[in-house]
Amino acid sequence: MAKTFLQIVNEVMVSLRQDEVSNVNENIVSKLAALYCNQYKAFVEDACMWRTYRHQETTTFTSSSTSATLSNTTERTRIYDLPGKRTRCYDVTAFTADSTQPKSQVWTQDIDHVREMQENNTPFEFDTASYFALDINALGTGVTLERDVTTTADRVVQIDLWTPQDGFTVDTQNQIVKAPYLPIVYGATYMATQERGEELGIDGGEYKMLYVQALRDAVSKEVGEQGGYEVEADYGRQDILRRQY
Repeated sequence: MAKTFLQIVNEVMVSLRQDEVSNVNENIVSKLAALYCNQYKAFVEDACMWRTYRHQETTTFTSSSTSATLSNTTERTRIYDLPGKRTRCYDVTAFTADSTQPKSQVWTQDIDHVREMQENNTPFEFDTASYFALDINALGTGVTLERDVTTTADRVVQIDLWTPQDGFTVDTQNQIVKAPYLPIVYGATYMATQERGEELGIDGGEYKMLYVQALRDAVSKEVGEQGGYEVEADYGRQDILRRQY
C-alpha cells in the first residue's frame, strides 16, 4: 500500500513516541523526521531501477544539432538500463511518419565517448546517428540527450528514462511516495534515534536491521519481477550527508 510523505513522516513520529502532525514543519522533531525521510527516500531510490520511475520521452534533433532537450527530467535522471538487457533507445523518425515502419534500435554510450565523436565527425555526412548519451543541462536542473553526429535531416529519437521523485516539502507532503515506504520509515527512524543518542540501544539497533532487511526484500521483489539481474546496493549505508535531496 502506497503512502503519502506526511503519512510516512507520521509513522516515524509515532515510532519516536511523538504526536502525529498535520504538516511536516510543525515542530523541530517533525522537521528532522522529514529531513531523514527525504534522505532515505533517495537511498532507497538509488538501490534499484524501480519500474515506478520509468518513463518514455521523445525528442527531435534538428539536422545541425547534436543536442536535444528532454522533458520531465531532473539532475538525477538516468537511462533506464538494466544489466544484461537492451537499452530501449530508438530512432523513430520513420515510425512517427508511418506507424507500420519499424523503430530503429540505437545505442547508448558514456558522455565522454560521445563528446569525442562529436568533435571528430564531419557535419551533415550521416543519415542517422549511432550513439547517444545523457548530459546535465546548462542549468543543472535536468538532462539533455546528446548524439555522436549531425545528420542530413531532422531525426526523432525515443528513449526510456528513470527519474525519481524530488525531495518532499510541506507543499507536496500529501503526494504519494512511489518508492517502497517501509525502508524509508525504518531508516529515518534509525537516524532519529542516532540524533537522540539511542543508536546503540535496543530500538536503534533493531531499526537499523529492519531497514536493511526491508530494503533487501523490496529490491529482491523488484528485480525478480523484472526478470532478474545482478544488483549492487549498499543496504547498510548509514554515514549519510545531512542535506536535503
